[in-house]
Amino acid sequence: MLQGRDENKLVNTDKESQLFAPQGSFYKDIAEKMVETGVCVDLFLFPNAPVDLATIGTVAGTTGGDTLFYPNFAAPKDGYRFQEDLKRLLQREFGFEGVMRIRCSDGLRVVEHFGNFHMRNATDVELAGIDSEKALAVQLGHTGALDEKLNCVFQCALLYTRSDGQRRIRVHNLSVPATSVMGNLFRYADMDTCVNYLLKAAMAEAMTTSLKSVGDQLTDKCVRVLAAYRKHCAAASSPGQYFGVDTLEAIDASMTTIPHVDSPLSHKLQAIVAYIQSRRARHLALRIVRQQLDPSEMEFAALLVEDKNNDHMSYVDYLCHVHRQIQTEVSTT
Repeated sequence: MLQGRDENKLVNTDKESQLFAPQGSFYKDIAEKMVETGVCVDLFLFPNAPVDLATIGTVAGTTGGDTLFYPNFAAPKDGYRFQEDLKRLLQREFGFEGVMRIRCSDGLRVVEHFGNFHMRNATDVELAGIDSEKALAVQLGHTGALDEKLNCVFQCALLYTRSDGQRRIRVHNLSVPATSVMGNLFRYADMDTCVNYLLKAAMAEAMTTSLKSVGDQLTDKCVRVLAAYRKHCAAASSPGQYFGVDTLEAIDASMTTIPHVDSPLSHKLQAIVAYIQSRRARHLALRIVRQQLDPSEMEFAALLVEDKNNDHMSYVDYLCHVHRQIQTEVSTT
């Protein structure tokens, strides 16, 4: 039986990480048995009261599944989103009983893995289920000096079973040059990959430390990266009618899709929404928020990262904060 957690006593304390740790090993043990038998679990949660997702979510996290969360579910508001999420999960290509291993050339080693999977040893990543929308992150470390005359070579091998029962192996090989030129490092870095890695590492860190500390560590990493760019690269760089109604009051705020209106602006809006949906692994719920009319405006405002909300800095204030730290970092190195 899961016990209720007193969040108010733990939030913003050194013990805050306990909120993200599972209670006991029951669900973890079940998940590991599922991995052994090739069972992948997707969780659909429709809570109207607090739910211990940190505990029951272990089943999906360990087996390589997804957790889809619909708080205060209401069919008119969330039904279409649930329908699209379920349809996507049932129709996508899927593999079972996956085992993945990352190999790298001399001078490099795999330090850590991040994502939803199970590992019984230090090298094999076990995935009871795998699809094209899963993303894993790997941290690499140096075991010695790299020769710039030789490329660094990586191999990702995935053994899995297709839905028709065929056992297959997919191998990706990557060869990249080593460099000591900082400008080349920044020029060829993939920002999406870097952000993905930083977020996955931060989520893992949140299991053992407070969210404030995790946020401070992320800021510190950003400062060091940007300070290195300024110090080594900056000098060489060049400077550089939607709804078919006349008033906000006439818009139906309960709509879950945007109506098709024969106007250039409507066509552009439809295209933007379709593009964003196509880039996401899960269907994004559409919420209509009318300014100074809907109670959900406060909820929407809390998501505007460029504005100051509660105790958090606005985006501009945060940039100034990072800028000051960069200046300090540069002046002390």
